[in-house]
Amino acid sequence: MQFTYDDNMPWPSLADGDGLSLIHMNPPPGDLRHANAANWRSSATSGGNPGTSDARPAPANPNDDDDGDGFSNLLEHVMGENTPFSAVDQRGGSVLLTWTQRPGGNAARIIVESSTDLITWLELTASGTQTEYFSSGLIQHSARHPTPVGARIYYRARVHPAP
Repeated sequence: MQFTYDDNMPWPSLADGDGLSLIHMNPPPGDLRHANAANWRSSATSGGNPGTSDARPAPANPNDDDDGDGFSNLLEHVMGENTPFSAVDQRGGSVLLTWTQRPGGNAARIIVESSTDLITWLELTASGTQTEYFSSGLIQHSARHPTPVGARIYYRARVHPAP
């Protein structure tokens, strides 16, 4: 199988000569989505993990809330503990969306969606997403989403269990 990757956004920038490697998250057998940057992350440790996995073990009870903070175990596995998703109005007709991701949290994927009626939800594309990597290991994503004048738009981040 051949595919092309890059060292610019939206590809993980920490895997560009900083000691980390690219890790393909949850590749199903025969998956042909290798060229999609959203399917890759930086390794959790310097030097990468040749021949092994650095994925964190999936939570035993993904839908429970073991620490009682209102966030499911699966959400905290992927996004980190007590890390919010936020949508903040910006001047100029856009909303700034911000969410975090924990390297190695491969048991699920973060999906950001928007709705105008709270019934029909549409997944936002990764284009225009900015990513910042912190020494704590968390990855922060942010994206601007245009909002038509006078429109009411709702946003949510959900975790979708990996196949």
